Amino acid sequence: MRETRDALPIAKIKAELCEALRTSPVVVVSGGTGSGKSTQCPQYILEDAIKRGVGPDTRIIVTQPRRIAAVSVAERVASERGERAGNSVGFSVRLHGCAPRDEGASVEFVTTGVLLRRLMRDPGLRGVSHVMIDEVHERDINTDFLLVLLRALLRKRPELRVVLMSATLDAESFSDYFARRGGLDWGEDGKARSNVLDDSFAQAARRARKMSGGGGGGGKRGGIADKREREELVVALAAEVAAQVSAAELAKGRKGSVLVFLPGWDEIKEAMKTLESLPAEQYDSLQVIPLHSQVPQEEQQLVFNPAPPGKIKVILATNIAESSVTIDDVLAVVDSGLVREMSYNPESAMSTMGTVSTSRASATQRTGRAGRVAPGVCYRLYSRAMFEAMPERPTPEIQRTALEATCLQTCSMTNSGVQAFLAEAMDPPATETVTLAMERLKTLGAIAEVLTPLGSLLSQLPLDPATGRMLIMGVVTQCLDPVLTAAACMSSRDPFIVPTGMRDEAQRARRSFSERSDHLAVLRAYAEWRAVLAEEGFDGACQWARDNFLSIQGLQNLTSLRSQLLDELVRTGLVRRDDLGYDRRNRELRGDAAVNRHAGNEPLTLAVLTTGLPGNLAARRSMAHFGVMRTRLEENAGLHPASVSFARAPPKRRSELAALPQWFLYREMVLSSQVFLRDCSAVNPEQLVLFGGT
Repeated sequence: MRETRDALPIAKIKAELCEALRTSPVVVVSGGTGSGKSTQCPQYILEDAIKRGVGPDTRIIVTQPRRIAAVSVAERVASERGERAGNSVGFSVRLHGCAPRDEGASVEFVTTGVLLRRLMRDPGLRGVSHVMIDEVHERDINTDFLLVLLRALLRKRPELRVVLMSATLDAESFSDYFARRGGLDWGEDGKARSNVLDDSFAQAARRARKMSGGGGGGGKRGGIADKREREELVVALAAEVAAQVSAAELAKGRKGSVLVFLPGWDEIKEAMKTLESLPAEQYDSLQVIPLHSQVPQEEQQLVFNPAPPGKIKVILATNIAESSVTIDDVLAVVDSGLVREMSYNPESAMSTMGTVSTSRASATQRTGRAGRVAPGVCYRLYSRAMFEAMPERPTPEIQRTALEATCLQTCSMTNSGVQAFLAEAMDPPATETVTLAMERLKTLGAIAEVLTPLGSLLSQLPLDPATGRMLIMGVVTQCLDPVLTAAACMSSRDPFIVPTGMRDEAQRARRSFSERSDHLAVLRAYAEWRAVLAEEGFDGACQWARDNFLSIQGLQNLTSLRSQLLDELVRTGLVRRDDLGYDRRNRELRGDAAVNRHAGNEPLTLAVLTTGLPGNLAARRSMAHFGVMRTRLEENAGLHPASVSFARAPPKRRSELAALPQWFLYREMVLSSQVFLRDCSAVNPEQLVLFGGT
């Protein structure tokens, strides 16, 4: 194991890293992917501390942007040290944890959100000697918020050491932010080279057009339709290049995988269809594996296994494979140059999910995924000119997302003004965005001139403020159990899944639980899952979930989230401990709990949900415009086709027409091909008058 560790590229800077930390409070480590920074740098620091006799005073916290990375890296490091997680190495993520020993000389891997919540309770991070932020280049909103807090903390605790680890060569901007010059670059770009398809692009595109079923055609097109056609062509081209590269690698007798970067799930499905249209002999030589959250966890694990004899793995992935997932046997990367990115308009409260060009930093990151264990190549499906036109880095999340939760967190953690505090970020959000977020917090009753008692409670819940208020209202109205499930759903992924080629069957399964409410469909499905689990055991419940197009992991996550939220309600004193019972490993509410007396009242539950989605109301315009909704800010919005309430045409019977609901509650408004309302429920005027606000 020692020889393996010493052979990693990062080993070059071991002594330099430890020396730099003795003199500089902040050190930035940057370079290519796959060099061992995540697993080795914390160990170098720990081993150096033990060697110098200060091991007991050394407690290292390492943040990861995702749970899967925090757990997997912790387990890998523990294994390298010849132990199990829970000794000198531990981890703590949402819903799961295995803390390291208390006596120091330890490394703990956590998600960024976990560290932020610790800072709320202990602003000085007592006992912590080092904070290491991995994948800092991703610039998610929690990481940017953490950087502001750490910069302020260093003024009070100059002995604290901060290490920023980036897979992109962007050390200077981070070191400038901390006004320190402690950058280390191990200069390892991996064994991958990039090929840009300049000259052969047109010819390959023509072949891809044929494979995707497209024709020539004349006439002028432009705008959205033209952009969509170009994106479809790139997806088909990516599939063709992947097929050709796989055939070439097999002909050389090489074993491994071809990693294809695509913007989203729809494009992954289209690429799968294109590959399936290959001649049978060629397709049979491929093991096509989609890597996306829509795919069951057990199927995703196939990317880490060797391909069957005589086959090449073709992994169709989104940008999750840039850094969160490490696949050792990638021989080639096919980069579409596209990414799906969510932006947020605070004035319209509308999210826009669009396909955009990736950044140059991300393109470099993608290239580095090839050639980790053998020479590799990256095929970029864009010209050099297109590469140069890409933005240098992705837009930081803090500049393109809702800020209510961030502003509330700021109010609870600092006495300085919110605007002034967030202006300290590396790339501050727009002043107008912060102002609108503060106005919404006032509407929720979370802040007045200062943080209100309600706001203080909301800041302690691991939920966005509106969802937290809904959960508290569930306690007040004594229908906590279903509202607890709803809150868990709003902070996690939809447990319903849509397997490739089975969209209609999946939609019928969802509608079997409710035809007018996406929220009730999930609540009823989860309640039935628990009932089947109690009566038939885990195997029976798993079969029931598969039959109803529900993710077993998604349902288990809901159970864990409910348990966590319930613990938080007990900790804050909103729920009494004697109202709790135990259901195997998970804490649950007793059926006769005082806060659960009206749990079976579904109209009341829907009314309470309106408090968690303030202002998210839509009215049907008229039968002449069937399916068109009017919201507070949008005249023409449609129910999303995935909603159980969606219908392409009005019913023919007059009585059914008259019975159609006129008001809908929706979770979010998104702009894609048109404005859509997602996660909708029909509500009546009485519910709106009582709970819907203004």
